[in-house]
Amino acid sequence: MKAGDYGPVTTMMTGLLSMARSGALDGALLATPQLYSTDYTKPLLFIADGTYLANLATARHLTGDQWGMMNETGNFPGQAWLWLYTMWYQVQPMKSSSNADVEVWAS
Repeated sequence: MKAGDYGPVTTMMTGLLSMARSGALDGALLATPQLYSTDYTKPLLFIADGTYLANLATARHLTGDQWGMMNETGNFPGQAWLWLYTMWYQVQPMKSSSNADVEVWAS
């Protein structure tokens, strides 16, 4: 970047970095008036700059072009009765297959 006056960017980035190192950033992004929150929109939008999350989703076949089952986000593991079934999606060759559903059903 060219040298110049970019306003308080340095101060803001220093503050965000210190919040992230202390663990306070996640709490600030997840602050909600409800007791339990399952809305992860703000943290996802905060870190969604670039292709990092899209690349992770592609590597795990979560882009929506293939049917399958997955657990919930956050600290909620999803339905307990699905654990044994969804385990097969984490094992090769189903893990990297474009036809994992048929292979899981055939197992």
